[in-house]
Amino acid sequence: MNKDELEERAMELPIADFEADEKTVVIYVDKKDFAIVQKALEKFNYHMVESDIQFIPENTVKLDEEATNKLHTLLDALDDDEDVDHVRHNL
Repeated sequence: MNKDELEERAMELPIADFEADEKTVVIYVDKKDFAIVQKALEKFNYHMVESDIQFIPENTVKLDEEATNKLHTLLDALDDDEDVDHVRHNL
């Protein structure tokens, strides 16, 4: 894969950000433009290992050590619950 060529093509699309390293390319788009960008990249015959909508927090929160430990305990409990599919937080 030629990353420079991919970046050039991606910049012509309604993307928010483009990140690339040796093995991975991550393209950030607004959710309203997700399908447009995905279809355009497929037309260029790029193979996507994963493409999905993820919620990325605009603001993050810092906690002290005790609160962080409590949060991790809660997250572990939620992870173990078979009725919970996804948990999102802004820590």
